[in-house]
Amino acid sequence: MSEVSVNLWAIVMAAAAAVVIGATWYGVFTESWMKAIGNKKSNLSGASASYVASIAAAFITAYIFAYFIEYKQANTLGEGALLGFWIWLGFVATYSLMNTAWEDRSWDLWLINNGNQLLTLVVMGMILAVN
Repeated sequence: MSEVSVNLWAIVMAAAAAVVIGATWYGVFTESWMKAIGNKKSNLSGASASYVASIAAAFITAYIFAYFIEYKQANTLGEGALLGFWIWLGFVATYSLMNTAWEDRSWDLWLINNGNQLLTLVVMGMILAVN
């Protein structure tokens, strides 16, 4: 297996983009998201562990995604975006679809969460492909 090098600065930028996208996305969809999870804003005190987990997940995703980018030799915005779409469709959308169906969760929640994940992976792919 050949050695693959990844751009750590691009990983940091992609992870930061994921955090910004998530904060913006859920800021816009706060009311719908809260309704879909059956929660109220007052129940979000002590969410700092969730923020830490989200940031860690963004870095791990960006790091692994960078290897996919290198393996696929994606080096344009379009190629990065397309790879992000395929990763979302093949892994994120499908598994969350199964979870939503089996756990009888709200389809509104699936749409909100997957909209965020799709946008995040497309943007991450674009950042990682051109850096």
